[in-house]
Amino acid sequence: MDGKTILPRSEVPEEFTWDLSHVFASDDKWNEELEALKAYPERMAAYAGKLGEGAKTLLDWFTLSDEINVRVSKCSTRAAAATRMWAIPSIRACAARRFPRRSR
Repeated sequence: MDGKTILPRSEVPEEFTWDLSHVFASDDKWNEELEALKAYPERMAAYAGKLGEGAKTLLDWFTLSDEINVRVSKCSTRAAAATRMWAIPSIRACAARRFPRRSR
């Protein structure tokens, strides 16, 4: 690698890639989680106009919100790691293109 070429993840030597099995054991598990996330909009909508009803309702809303944030973060972390270039020589080149230095 010349440090400038960005390879697709499938072509990066395994020792230079993230072990995504710690996030999801397989693509199928990740897809199952994505499907499960589709239930949240309806669950969230159930709280519309009700957050002022009392402390228990508000706590339930925040608990649901935290659950959503954790699950979505896990899915997005896995997606980002699976689609980005993680070969060490390519990281600097990729970062340089995405975040060019500004002249002072």
